[in-house]
Amino acid sequence: MIYVILGQTASGKTSLASKLAKEFNLPLIGADAFQVYKELNIGVAKPTIEELDGLTYHLIDEVPLDEEMNVKVYQERARAILDKYVSEGQDCIMSGGTFLYVRAALYPYEFSTVNDEIDFSDKSDSELFDELQKVDPDSAKELHMNNRRRVEQALRIYYSGQKKSDLKMKDISPIYPVRIFGIEMPVELGNSRINNRVDEMFKDGLIDEVKNFIKEGKTNSKAFAAIGYKEVIEGLENNETEKDISDKIKLNTRRYAKRQRTFLRHQFPNIIFGDSKKIYELIKANLSLKMRTKLAVGNELYSLIETKKVLIAGLGGVGGSAFEGLLRIGINDIIAIDMDVVELSNLNRQTLYNLSDISLKKAECAEKYAKLINPLAKIDAKSDKIIAGYFNSPEFENVDYILDCIDDVDAKVELYKYSKRIGAKIIVSTGSGLRHDSTKVSIGTLNDTGEPLAKAYKRRLKEENLFDGNIQAIYSKEIPVKRISKTLGSTHVVPNAFGIAFISALIKNIKEEK
Repeated sequence: MIYVILGQTASGKTSLASKLAKEFNLPLIGADAFQVYKELNIGVAKPTIEELDGLTYHLIDEVPLDEEMNVKVYQERARAILDKYVSEGQDCIMSGGTFLYVRAALYPYEFSTVNDEIDFSDKSDSELFDELQKVDPDSAKELHMNNRRRVEQALRIYYSGQKKSDLKMKDISPIYPVRIFGIEMPVELGNSRINNRVDEMFKDGLIDEVKNFIKEGKTNSKAFAAIGYKEVIEGLENNETEKDISDKIKLNTRRYAKRQRTFLRHQFPNIIFGDSKKIYELIKANLSLKMRTKLAVGNELYSLIETKKVLIAGLGGVGGSAFEGLLRIGINDIIAIDMDVVELSNLNRQTLYNLSDISLKKAECAEKYAKLINPLAKIDAKSDKIIAGYFNSPEFENVDYILDCIDDVDAKVELYKYSKRIGAKIIVSTGSGLRHDSTKVSIGTLNDTGEPLAKAYKRRLKEENLFDGNIQAIYSKEIPVKRISKTLGSTHVVPNAFGIAFISALIKNIKEEK
């Protein structure tokens, strides 16, 4: 899992990230366009020697000023690092203030070749911005007219044959197992911290640092577009007072922080906001939750488990047990579907529910229960009936596994059609009622059982020329007791054993992917 800690400038994200990395022995990956440079220190508020001491860290204090660093280069370097850690099952921390870098690394961004030879030096800032508004108005909405460097870049992209605004993600799903956190704080506190940080930079020798860069002839690097350095360079050229320079840096940093807050709210789906303490506790709890499972299955297999998205249909005795198993084994992205409400007669066997849930929707209760086990799990709970065409929505496209825990034959057929269409592996439940011997529960195929629900399901599949006897199935070898009522008798024992068998089958399937 990649734990991404973001926040506005001076929010404390670096301190929190380094604290977690040290406490849990996790690699730290920087995501800041300027802290990545070796020579830049005071003006970029780079992590201190003490904060980095003993850590394995990447893309912090790593790139020389004369080396090109941009979002595309960062994407390539960061993904090489992340690919290695994910393949090894190694959790890691990512943190930094350049949120576009984070998006490019974690989501399916694509970049076009940019023509860097186009010269815009004869045009003013307003002329360039007017031109961008005409050719790529969507990009212009996201940029300030005075941010000449980014306006020029957007125009270069356009004249290379593609709009900057078209460089969107293919979809909003990250390409790695990731949870993104945003540190929240009152605006007034953030502004106060910014002002204090700038004052500290001047006390630490920011002016002298810049003077040395000027003396060494290094200020032509794009790195000196960073807030803090550019104001000092301009101030020295114009003989401005130290206070005037400091005030400009504070103002520009506060404006930048405002843009960061806006970016966080709108550009990261499912971001989890909170103060530093809450985020620390959430990550700590998640690392502790999976520790023993990783020791049992190994880091590499656990990493594969974390990447899977599972749809589970049915949250009763079988499905409820399977749903809980998904959470505890490490599945973090679940679509859970059940049309029913909780009834008193469910409580003898359906472990997700208690008396306080009576008459509430099962799907909503399951989502609430999930948050008590793993607050970082993404649960899409749906209180729907599965009918023909239900799965035509794009939201169901990126599912890896389907757990069919329902006894509605029509719905089971729809689930199977859906699994075939998207190429997802499906595991189906057969009947678990009228049985009480959990040792007779097996993982096999539809061909292995002839119990009534399985028979009806196979019949319907054959009628629609869909039958495949090798469909993976959970079934019982136990001979059921005689039915004496319209109400189907069922115990706690076998349905829950079915649910656990679903998780065993899922783990086996994921393991076989290796």
